Amino acid sequence: MTQTQTPTPSSQAGDATAAPVTRVVPAHTPVRGWAELTAATGALFASPAWVGATTVLGAPVRLALARAGTDDDTPLLGLLPFVVQDVAGVPVVRFAGTGPSDYGTVPVTPGADRVAVVAALLDAVLADVTGGAAEGRAQGDVVLDLQQVSELDPTAQAVRTWADARGRAVRERVQAETIRRTFGPDDSRESKNRRTKDRKTLKRLAALGAVEVCTDLLPDPVGADALVEELRAVDAAHPNADERNQPWTGTTGRLLAHHLRTAPPASRWLTGVRVDGRLVAYTLNLVAGNAVATYLCSYRREIADAGAGTLLLHEVRRRAFAHGAAALDLLRGLEPYKFRLATSTHVSHRLVVLPDGGTRWTLLGAALTWRQDLRPVVLRVRTWRDARRGQDRPTSAE
Repeated sequence: MTQTQTPTPSSQAGDATAAPVTRVVPAHTPVRGWAELTAATGALFASPAWVGATTVLGAPVRLALARAGTDDDTPLLGLLPFVVQDVAGVPVVRFAGTGPSDYGTVPVTPGADRVAVVAALLDAVLADVTGGAAEGRAQGDVVLDLQQVSELDPTAQAVRTWADARGRAVRERVQAETIRRTFGPDDSRESKNRRTKDRKTLKRLAALGAVEVCTDLLPDPVGADALVEELRAVDAAHPNADERNQPWTGTTGRLLAHHLRTAPPASRWLTGVRVDGRLVAYTLNLVAGNAVATYLCSYRREIADAGAGTLLLHEVRRRAFAHGAAALDLLRGLEPYKFRLATSTHVSHRLVVLPDGGTRWTLLGAALTWRQDLRPVVLRVRTWRDARRGQDRPTSAE
């Protein structure tokens, strides 16, 4: 691919001593420094293993890369995994894995000029999209739909700065709440409450058969296919199976199965409980550097009263703290069980970057964000409904 030296958009975007050199390549291209960059930044959903698995979603995945020089041995400054989808005849750029990925981000090497690197990557994406489009298409015909960007992520501000320098309009909406447990001094020791709960859980499970708490259900990716069937069976037997998504089925199921087969074991923790050899509960956690996130949790209805889910969450909390994580991210969704560990919540935003504020683009932006536009109304209805039922948001039990 052609390499380009992309100038910083303006003084507002920050001046770089040397402008990043960018290029765009297919996602299967070996990229020196990719795994190290996502580990250093905790970018769980931009890792090589996760991005590689998102190829099962259908759209061709491409990588915009920014380096400090033209040689592949020069430091990798940042990257942007993306797909292009057609919406009403307009090319729309999204993060690779939008949907199954709980976060969208542009990982940038710590210490690099983030605004300049993000600007260079976005310029490279637009050049790639328009270069491969029909003759006469301008960069102004491309829309960026960047979803699940955390309010804690400086990527959002870098995108806004780039859009302002390019004369583009940004339509920004709150998209999801995310829960996390930030570790403190108390996490270095076990509370009596946790120890008591875990002993009671193990005792209840032991009444059903021989109990085994498996720290790693999948030490070797070769056994992934058989394990996926077990995980799918656990989800199908959950007490609320009819109301819950079934993550190990359909397109998302193919993505997760591919990830288990190809991801380095250190990048995912799959912890479970077996009773007489039968898997009755599990939790899947993603790991990038010191970042740890609980992606899935489930258990069978016959052990619903035993507390196996809480037992596994305690185990993951201990392991994440020992791993050196600053927090255990419980990801998006306000499921009640998360509040037993939570210490804080934050929101993720959807940033739709339009060519300008004209009527045509405003209407397209509204078509893309209609769910987020209705979100305040939905939340008010839910609050009213819960109040009628006498249900308050659960709080941390520890």
